[in-house]
Amino acid sequence: GLCGMYVMYYSFFSNKIKGKSEEKKFFKTLFDIHKEVPVIHLFGNTTYSPAEWLGRRIPDMANAVTKDPMRDHQAACRAALAKYEANLEAIVGKNLQDVMVWAARFESKHMTSKTEDIISRKTYMITKGVYFAQE
Repeated sequence: GLCGMYVMYYSFFSNKIKGKSEEKKFFKTLFDIHKEVPVIHLFGNTTYSPAEWLGRRIPDMANAVTKDPMRDHQAACRAALAKYEANLEAIVGKNLQDVMVWAARFESKHMTSKTEDIISRKTYMITKGVYFAQE
């Protein structure tokens, strides 16, 4: 959104804003978004990288801010992956604990002591499981 609006603004008024220090400061602030969020997941395997996109759309401004925008983007991606890798075991452990708690609550809440036939029990468990998962 904001990156696209800036590119549109730059394409309309590029002859009036070239060389202004305020524009370089704003672009640097906008370009530095990639240090915090190097890649944004959109849908499926589609991602958006603010630094890469701005570097392709406004290369003269990107080169004015940094020597090599793509190298900066790759370094930011590596740093983010290292941070996520360090926290991965804790995140997986927490998710496993959440699933185990959910499974225990599901079994204790929705098991019946009546003797039902196998098909109706399985149907009941599946429908209640979907309902309980949505809670």
